[in-house]
Amino acid sequence: IYSSTDPAIQDKQLRYQELEEQEKNKEKISKYGFWGVAVFIMIPLPGTGAWTGTLAASILDMDFKKSVIAVVSGVVLAGVIMGLLSAGVFSVIF
Repeated sequence: IYSSTDPAIQDKQLRYQELEEQEKNKEKISKYGFWGVAVFIMIPLPGTGAWTGTLAASILDMDFKKSVIAVVSGVVLAGVIMGLLSAGVFSVIF
């Protein structure tokens, strides 16, 4: 890639490199993005809820319908996990 000290040219080169990276990763994101967002939301830790999962889906440029389904399924599964933990089910298993 052509090297220059002009900030405008460097900025264009950086944007071009970012677009190339996005195109390389687009297939992986479309393939695993739904499950990635759902599992991220499902993990019962601070900062991994529906708001942050929606932000992640937006950054990944997911389809609105798929992102809503991923967020809802992640929240429901997180509720099931927390319900089982508070009911003591895991203390019987472990």
